[in-house]
Amino acid sequence: MAKIRKTLAMLLALAIMVACLAGCGSSESEEPAESQESPASETAAEEEPSGEVLVLKYGHNQTEDAPFHAGAVKLAELVDEYSNGTMRVDVYSNAQLGDETELLEGCMTGTIDMCGFSLGSLASVDKAFNVFLIPFLFENYEQVDVVLRDGETGKYLSELLLNYNVRCLSWSESGFRHTLNSKHEVAVPEDLAGLKYRCPGWAIFMDVVNSWGANAVSMPFSEVYMAAQQGVIDVQEGALFAFTTQGMHEVQKYLTLDGHIYNGDLKIVSESTWQKLTPEQQEILAKAAYEAGEYQRELIRDTEQDYIDIMKEAGVTVTEVTDKTPWIESCAYVYDKFADDIDDTVMELIRSDIANMEK
Repeated sequence: MAKIRKTLAMLLALAIMVACLAGCGSSESEEPAESQESPASETAAEEEPSGEVLVLKYGHNQTEDAPFHAGAVKLAELVDEYSNGTMRVDVYSNAQLGDETELLEGCMTGTIDMCGFSLGSLASVDKAFNVFLIPFLFENYEQVDVVLRDGETGKYLSELLLNYNVRCLSWSESGFRHTLNSKHEVAVPEDLAGLKYRCPGWAIFMDVVNSWGANAVSMPFSEVYMAAQQGVIDVQEGALFAFTTQGMHEVQKYLTLDGHIYNGDLKIVSESTWQKLTPEQQEILAKAAYEAGEYQRELIRDTEQDYIDIMKEAGVTVTEVTDKTPWIESCAYVYDKFADDIDDTVMELIRSDIANMEK
């Protein structure tokens, strides 16, 4: 966290100087070839001459056959449609603009206009998001929707993000996360003992993994395939689409459908960029982002069985956890151990939203 703050301070100072010279978005009168440039090579926001196209950069770290990318492309299409071609969103996939840490830092400092960003990774910025790293927080998608998309929790967190110079335009998703390994079938936590388990650098979840007897290993998502192929890791976890679009089912043959963590995909815009848009442009971008988020949400849920079938056809053994009691009980301790890191306000909002749904 200290490292991120130091980096952000340096980048923010640079962004402030740049902002004095630049307006919002780059503008071009003709369609350029797709750029592979790093965001550091130019500011994300340049003044828009009258009558020309406002161009916004949107980055994510997934492949182009992943739902993340489909949602981003839908966003770009809708922006083009609703603006009658006066606005354009250029989508950069495969971490071209950086992995999640770099993407978030870019949006916070204004060097990247927009990005798709996972809910869990926001815990590195504010402890309010730590609660989403607790396994088995949600039982199903209905609870997720009422908490994040429709409930008071999502509104509270959206307001909180403004403190970090980013605005949430859509609570989309990547779905519930499951477990894939190269060693043997996993049905209960004890089956993970001794295995090298890759997970994002989420402190609470890494502690849980270690409590299961596995050895938590943190590494960027872009390095996971090679690490699994070379035996550096035995286990990973993630959304079903990520396993297949990254080809993980080629090197890991045991899938456990445990749904241990739900992870959202926020479509966020730098507040620096947002404030330089006209009210009409803001309305267009907000509407397009919301509808693209809903499109991606449906795509994720409608294709989950398809991804399972793809893995089965590739020879993956699939184990569905029908009784999650042993898994839930194994994680119960985190509420006490990490009490200082869990925001009571967020936890109460989640409980209230779910309770209201069940009335």
